[in-house]
Amino acid sequence: MQVRSLAQRCAVSTPDPLALIRRSTARLHTAIERDTPLARLAAHDCTVEEYRRALRLSAAIYATLDRQFVAAEHWRPRAVGAYRLRSPALLADLHRAGESSAGLAASGRPIDSTPAYLGARYVVDGAQFGHRVIAAALAGSPAAPLAARAEFWSAAFVSRNDWRRLRVGLSGLHSRDEVARAARSARRTFEHFYQALDDPGRGPV
Repeated sequence: MQVRSLAQRCAVSTPDPLALIRRSTARLHTAIERDTPLARLAAHDCTVEEYRRALRLSAAIYATLDRQFVAAEHWRPRAVGAYRLRSPALLADLHRAGESSAGLAASGRPIDSTPAYLGARYVVDGAQFGHRVIAAALAGSPAAPLAARAEFWSAAFVSRNDWRRLRVGLSGLHSRDEVARAARSARRTFEHFYQALDDPGRGPV
């Protein structure tokens, strides 16, 4: 019987972190883009009220996420760029829209390891690519006069180099346990978005 080398066995036994994260979050990701108030932001007929509602919900979501990432800073690998807070831009946009910012942040579930940090960052930093689509759509919608002054959707929270280093960090996870932790954290982050954007008439994912 031929005995495989340790390197060969590890290659077989350890899943690709990025592929596993994408597979484990695909359904939630699609549901958020299709079935929530955020989906309306990318519609050509998004109204001012729909824009305000999505802004309120987004502000609450990121207030919690910002708090989680600040508390988990010690889990961030040195090679991964510092997390940039989203709430200041969202709060400024809320103020411009005449909305209140009181009582937004919840405690959230603590990030308890480096793999969990990387999984959550992957979701939050990756969301910026959708922001560009939203900004372009809002510019041609009925909400354009209000959205034109917004900071959040066009802000560059993540550079290309930051995104590359985050992906390298995830790809460097070496054990099944680390990869599983990253994937669970990514899914929990998507669940945070989905639950905060909850519609009573919407079915489970």
